[in-house]
Amino acid sequence: GFAPDSVERILKTEEWLMSLTCPARDELFALEATTRIWHYRNRFWKRDKVTDQSMRRVWGGDGTQPLLVGRGGLALRNPAGAWLPIPPASATQFFDAHAAGPRLIYACGGRGHLQRLEENVWRVIELGRQDELRGLDWVPRSVRQKSHALEKKTRELEGELGRAPSEEEVAGSLELSMDA
Repeated sequence: GFAPDSVERILKTEEWLMSLTCPARDELFALEATTRIWHYRNRFWKRDKVTDQSMRRVWGGDGTQPLLVGRGGLALRNPAGAWLPIPPASATQFFDAHAAGPRLIYACGGRGHLQRLEENVWRVIELGRQDELRGLDWVPRSVRQKSHALEKKTRELEGELGRAPSEEEVAGSLELSMDA
């Protein structure tokens, strides 16, 4: 039968593991939810806390250094056994990282953001999808805020009056003039 104590590279833990990667034949990294990393090397597992921020994915492969990505654009790289930060291009939350080789490392995050790692700095990649989304969001923020305030006040007055308020009643409660 199967004897876990006699098998190499088995990690026995009660903790929830979010991500696993094998950057080299004799090395494994496992991300424990969400601030600790397990590292297997030389036939032993070692557990370290690497950050206080929430991480989402550990990745490594094709001879690249292991990479951790997570909240607020935080990314860490592990050259020579020490986790070092990579400056973020934006404060987006990273959800995943992949590469097509040591010079083609990408991370994707919230709202479809895609970034490429160039010389230890993230660079935002502009995509057609982002341009399309920006085109749909052409209303200025101040106009949107006023619209939300108007909708909120209308709901409040409906509750107080027991009916839909007139435009004059909404304008009066917001101290707005009907002239315009």
